[in-house]
Amino acid sequence: MRFPFVLLLALVLSPMTVRAENPPNLKDFQWHQAIRVKAGEALFRFDLPESTYTGSLRPDLGDIRLFNGVGEPLPFALIPLQPPTKADPRTLALPHFPLYLPSRDDSRLALDVRKRDDGSLIALSIESGSRQPPRLAGYVLDASAVKKPMSAVLLDWQRSGAGTVATVSVEASDDLETWRSVAPHAQLLDLHLGEAQLQKKRIELFGQPAKYLRVLWLGDQEAVNLNHAAVEIMENNPAPVVLRWSRPEIKAGKAPGEYFFDSGGLPVQGLRLALPQPNTLAPLRLFRRKNAKETWREVAHTVAFRLIRGGQETLSPDLAFERGRERQWRLLVNQKGGGIGSSLPGLELGWVPQTVVFVARGTGPYTLAYGNTRVAAADFQPATLIPDYRPEKFPDLPVAEPESAVRNAVAPSNDFPPINWRTQALWAILVLGIAMLAFMAWRLVKQIGDGSGP
Repeated sequence: MRFPFVLLLALVLSPMTVRAENPPNLKDFQWHQAIRVKAGEALFRFDLPESTYTGSLRPDLGDIRLFNGVGEPLPFALIPLQPPTKADPRTLALPHFPLYLPSRDDSRLALDVRKRDDGSLIALSIESGSRQPPRLAGYVLDASAVKKPMSAVLLDWQRSGAGTVATVSVEASDDLETWRSVAPHAQLLDLHLGEAQLQKKRIELFGQPAKYLRVLWLGDQEAVNLNHAAVEIMENNPAPVVLRWSRPEIKAGKAPGEYFFDSGGLPVQGLRLALPQPNTLAPLRLFRRKNAKETWREVAHTVAFRLIRGGQETLSPDLAFERGRERQWRLLVNQKGGGIGSSLPGLELGWVPQTVVFVARGTGPYTLAYGNTRVAAADFQPATLIPDYRPEKFPDLPVAEPESAVRNAVAPSNDFPPINWRTQALWAILVLGIAMLAFMAWRLVKQIGDGSGP
């Protein structure tokens, strides 16, 4: 009795199994993007564009597929975004030499340098024929003893009663003759407003190697009197992260100082805030969540400012936090002191795209497709496509270029598939028949067991 029952159940369920294993084709996805490639290569890579994140319907990007010109699915891998390398920074003090400039436009300016055999500076002076009184315009920092890339330069100066707001440029050189710009408009800040203290004495160098650094004050402001100069180096310094910036639509909430925006599913890890009015300072908190069923989770809190001193405008630095693809965001601005006024703030979201590697099998044109909630993830591990794959040593693959996204007008809805009532009725009859057979078999086995049956 058991064998016919199991056989009938397998026959009934086999069409469902075959249907579930059928791979999706190009028309099953809401969005398509053509991929331009150079002929003659086997593997290509490209960064996922913003439209892929906003159009994908799965948080893990599991609905991404790639197809060739005849509609065949292609093997591909999503390169995981590696978290930043955590390493304790090490700080090294640098000798600093003041630069006194008689005039910003003096063409006879010359630098007199005395160095030791190892390249370290002994003395530095300015030669000029101008009779104008000298002006402290900046400093030359001797980094010849630093043998590793520098992540930041740290400055400390004598505090003045009025505070310090300045814009400086940082240049690097290996011979004190040829200079290259590494931070053209860096901002320095040291202000005390009541109980609030605002300081920014760090300038990012993003792993820049150099023997000498030159810090020049921009505008007509005189440089501050430095007490100390140093650089920060990382023992395991990762490659600099270059963020892409997107501008979401921001809406005011019901409460004063409350604002909401949607990230579109981008892997956001930075935020740039533009305050609507100058001379504004306000504490704020930033929250995010996946959907309305979750509670808000705080990701950052800081003091935003936009201040003008001596004709120079100083803005609060960008926020950095843990990467996440939560769509719903909430910004709360403290209303003590008036907040930021009645106008909406400007927002930009910083994000890093993932890289896709795919095998260019068959003929083109190749197509990136996405937008389907009913498919399972189909990406391979990177090591499957790339022999000896290591995140820290990514191979130099040719770059493909995604074109603009096009919506597929014939793609099925991803909410609920249309119901075929005739098919559903047939399935209901089959299931009811199986249930009746199972009940009859159970009754017969019970009767034989207690001796009441024939």
